[in-house]
Amino acid sequence: GGGGKLVLSKAGRGPCRQLIEKGSTMLNRRQFVKIAGAGVLGLGLVGCGNNAAQEAPNIEAAETSSTTEATTTAPEPTERKVAFVCSTDLTDHNTDLELGCAVEDAANELGWSADYQYGLGSDEVEKTILGYIADGYGLICVPEYLGYIVEDVAPDNPNTVFCVFEGSAEGQNIMSISTDRTQVGQLGGSLAGLLTKTGFVEIVGQSHSLPSFQERADAFCDAARKVNPSIDTASYLDYAGKNENAVSQGANGILNAGYDVLFCDNPCVTAGAALALDSYDDCFAIGSIEDCGQYYGAKIACSVVIDYKGMDEQAVKSVEAGKYGNEVIEGNLANGFIKIGSFSSSVDASVQEKYLSIVDQIKAGTFM
Repeated sequence: GGGGKLVLSKAGRGPCRQLIEKGSTMLNRRQFVKIAGAGVLGLGLVGCGNNAAQEAPNIEAAETSSTTEATTTAPEPTERKVAFVCSTDLTDHNTDLELGCAVEDAANELGWSADYQYGLGSDEVEKTILGYIADGYGLICVPEYLGYIVEDVAPDNPNTVFCVFEGSAEGQNIMSISTDRTQVGQLGGSLAGLLTKTGFVEIVGQSHSLPSFQERADAFCDAARKVNPSIDTASYLDYAGKNENAVSQGANGILNAGYDVLFCDNPCVTAGAALALDSYDDCFAIGSIEDCGQYYGAKIACSVVIDYKGMDEQAVKSVEAGKYGNEVIEGNLANGFIKIGSFSSSVDASVQEKYLSIVDQIKAGTFM
């Protein structure tokens, strides 16, 4: 880990990969979330409107990613150290675990050291970031919901570069990593539209208050209805479950209500949905971020895979090259940072063929 000036309190500390290891046994995501502790559930069902999803920025494709041109080059950081800071614990909004592991894996690939702190209270985040700055970290990464703190801290610390996942923070020493959220939503929604038999499909996510989730959800609803106009309800669920068992309870309620295809916004949601789906025939989930079918079998029809590690590697390379001010590294189908995972045996060959044709349309921008 990093230096000893960091505020830990109730927080946990990386390296991230060690958080999912027990001795020499590497746990997969499902095993890890199951042992990580119990949580509470809060559910709110929200219907999608008829407005088209907001289009993601049209960014020129670079050799390995899509980026905007950096406007200013800040002084070169003194040390090749990267940190990831988040407020959630390891079972709360499991996307943060994926992001932390991506940061660590990218750092290891490029010869940087990495550290990770999680579970920080709102009063601890800024202190922790300042501690990393004092310890000479050249790159500090945070998730979308902490971008506002980065915008406050960055101007006074020009020798440190900051990166916001799925955020829109701007500054001379700030960059963002962002997936094409419209593509992600359309990929999930179109497959849900092809698979549903009841006409009720759902995107299950971590928080409808985050702009990135809202964009994915809107695109999901629009795509599902375009592929299958007979769909009666395409909507999204905001959950506050902290482990897969809590999410499973919520998913069970959705399935009982007649929904038969769930698009899961992160691996923790996928794990919970997989538990619930064990009790239902002809109901399926679509995973995201990871290729989730390898963990949960035929009930995971397919996955929308997001290569956060690859995007973070590009961020580290931008820091090394001294080009990062106001830069956006975008993941999409064209540059390979978004791709389709493996199909399960539950998806007929004819459906796979139709879906792959739609994927090509989404990639080309001609689907909607």
